[in-house]
Order: sequence, then C-alpha cells, then structure tokens
Amino acid sequence: ALLISPVYAKDEALNAGYHNVHIGVKSIDEALAWYGAHLPMDVTPGSPYAAYGGTTIALVEMDTGEAALPSQGTGIDRIGLTVKDVDATVASMAADGAKVIVSATDVPGLYRHAIVEDPFGVKIELVKDQGTPRFHHVYLRAPDPAAMLDWYESLVGGKRGKLKGKIEGLSYGQAQNAGPGTIWLFVEQSHGAPLAPTADRAIRNIAFGITDTDADVARFNAKGAEHLSGPANFRDILIVTFFADPNGVSVELMDFMQ
Repeated sequence: ALLISPVYAKDEALNAGYHNVHIGVKSIDEALAWYGAHLPMDVTPGSPYAAYGGTTIALVEMDTGEAALPSQGTGIDRIGLTVKDVDATVASMAADGAKVIVSATDVPGLYRHAIVEDPFGVKIELVKDQGTPRFHHVYLRAPDPAAMLDWYESLVGGKRGKLKGKIEGLSYGQAQNAGPGTIWLFVEQSHGAPLAPTADRAIRNIAFGITDTDADVARFNAKGAEHLSGPANFRDILIVTFFADPNGVSVELMDFMQ
C-alpha cells in the first residue's frame, strides 16, 4: 500500500505532502536516457516514471509529437535537485546538450549551486549536498511572491519558514514515505509580460498529496481557483483533481485510496 505522511498539515484536510512534478517531453525514452546519464535517478525501463530521492518525476509525451516549450516564461521557473558535485554535473550536462544559465557558484550562507536548461526545456537548479541526492525545491514566479505563498499555504498547507534563514518558502514532507528531508516551495518576483499557463510547457504541473478530495475541492473552489479537471479515479489507486493557481500553474491534488 502507498503510505501517506501528513507532515506539517495545519488541519487534517489540508495536505499529505508534496508528491511529484510532470515534465513534458518529445520522447520518454530519450528523456529517461538523458536524465539517467547525468543524475542518480531511479529509472524503470519502459515506465514513464522516475524517482529522485523518493520524489516522483512523471514524464509525459507531448500530443503534438514535438518538444514542449521551455518552462521559462510560466509560473514555474525551475525545479531544484541536490547533487554531490555541482561542477561535475554541470560539465556533464553541458557537454550533452544542456544550456548553462548560471555557472557553478557559491551562494553565501546557502550552498553551491548552478542553473541549467536541459535539452527538453526544463530549467533545473543543481544544489550541492553531500547527503542522499533528493528533490530539493520548486521555484515559482509571481507578481506578488508573499501573496502566492499565502495562497498555497491556505490550500495545501506546508510549514512557512526560511531556508537557512535566507529564502522564505513553504516546506513539505513527501506524500509517500520514500526519501529523506523536506521539499521547499519558493516564489520569486516576476516582471514584464503575464505568465503563460504551464499545462503544455516542459514543466507541466506540481502535485500534492491530500486526504479528503471533497474538502479540498471545495476549498479550491471557494478560493476562486480555476478548476481544470476531475475529480477522476485513476486505476482505483487515487482520485486526481487539477486546478490552476492565479498565475496559470497547474496544481494536481492526489487523494490515495489505499
């Protein structure tokens, strides 16, 4: 059975943790081969799912048969993954088609990091950590970062705080008891043009475990969130519902049935 960990929930109906991210690609096999070559992902051949430190990364082939548009320009700016050697990982990725956006550098008081865009348009922040490699964070973009954090906190819970006293965000346990540490949700300031919806981009959506579909759907509806689809029964394993946040980020709610 899938285990649900209601970590950091403010009330029983709010959340059971962070669960996954969906990535849109032209070819699942090609993407899994690329990620497997450069990151210590748990990959099952023939499956569209990979795991990074226990967090699911779901790969979705685009209906158009073409590569997805990059994640940049949407409300999801990037995902963050820890690695033991940032410099070596960046060099390996860059030699295999990734674009380096921020070279490996030390962020005072935080960590050594780098930012790349992989060949599929996914913006990835690599963070140095000598522990078990894991999914570390999601960085959203919004005109009002504080209001966006308030929105997520009111709907999917999380623990408000600052990573190492520097970056404000929400921290979550995982919806399946599979990996170490917590996962952070950060929001940075967006500027200029309105943000594009994420549904057809390289990073398609983020997903949270929940414990009560009826209560959470009612809460999202009362908040005026755009209801994209569901609730829908997925293989008698979970009930899935999709909403959009105020900046077009697709948010998946996953209520496990077992």
